[in-house]
Amino acid sequence: MIADRNTANDGSAVVDLTGTELSSANLSGAHFSHAILKDVDLSSADLARADLSGADFYGATLTDATLTGADLYRAYLPNVSLRGATLTRANLSWANFTIANFSGAVLTGADLTHAVLTRAKGIDAKGSR
Repeated sequence: MIADRNTANDGSAVVDLTGTELSSANLSGAHFSHAILKDVDLSSADLARADLSGADFYGATLTDATLTGADLYRAYLPNVSLRGATLTRANLSWANFTIANFSGAVLTGADLTHAVLTRAKGIDAKGSR
């Protein structure tokens, strides 16, 4: 699938990867700020240090994904599977994780300031901020 590019309110390009299969992909350091990643399969993907701020992950699968040091500031992640994901030192501030599944996820040093965790499952925030 070729990414569909739209324009954000500020005129910047927005990548739409809705429904794309990206399991086990190496996307470390990628810039997907404000991207549309609805229903994307990112199982076991490497997203370490990726800029995912403001991205829309509705219904995406991030099971066993590596998000160490990733920036998810104000990202939209409702109904997302983060089972077994590594979110060490990730910026999760102001992100929306409504109904997300965090079972077995590692959140050591993650910034959860003002994150929305309504009905999130399996979250163990020990060691997070």
